[in-house]
Amino acid sequence: MVAISDTPIPEHLLDIDFVAAGKAATRLLGCNPRTDQPGVSCPFFGEVFRDRIIPRSDWDSYLEQLDPNFGRLDHYQHDQDGEGTCTGNAGCASVEQKWAEKYGDDYAISLSPPSVYQFCARSANSGSTTNCILKRLRDHGAVPIQNEQNRKVLATLELDTSHMIREVGWNQNVRGMEDTMSQFRIDEFYEIRNVDEFFSALLYGFPILYGRAGHAIKGTDLVKRAGKYACKYRNSW
Repeated sequence: MVAISDTPIPEHLLDIDFVAAGKAATRLLGCNPRTDQPGVSCPFFGEVFRDRIIPRSDWDSYLEQLDPNFGRLDHYQHDQDGEGTCTGNAGCASVEQKWAEKYGDDYAISLSPPSVYQFCARSANSGSTTNCILKRLRDHGAVPIQNEQNRKVLATLELDTSHMIREVGWNQNVRGMEDTMSQFRIDEFYEIRNVDEFFSALLYGFPILYGRAGHAIKGTDLVKRAGKYACKYRNSW
């Protein structure tokens, strides 16, 4: 399950060092404005998980009690390598986190962003919306990146080991790969509408795919540093 946020979150609460990193990076802006209305593509997080929204006054106690470290589930560092595929990279990284949580480190998988992104974009550099990426991951899934770890996992699961594509490269296809895609789908995703929902989702282990200054990244953990809350994130630069 993955949460999505298109709602502006105050910069001082959002993420660690992203502004500085963004100024230093040469990158394409691949996170496009949404094309649908809120609540159309997926349910609202705050309505489905109403009883799990943690008031800001309780964040400290929940941080101490839960001691979240969902970043430990990230086994692969994505690199979009100059393409505008950040939405696909962040989406695939979100699925990988939940997969590792469910099946364990030995079965960690890395999914190919082009296997999702190509169905949501006009070209390698056109960018796409986050909601299209998550709808594609829910309705169809993704295939793994071509590497030996993924080959071993596919073989163990008795899936076709030829159903892998490269991490970078527009419009790659392998005959019959839709059959394997369906094994790497999400059940549902949810839309976040405010800061309390955003950080509650992080505390409970929901990876958050969200847009930031024209770029898409994956929120992983709620942290507190120097007395300030922030979102620890996974990038694809």
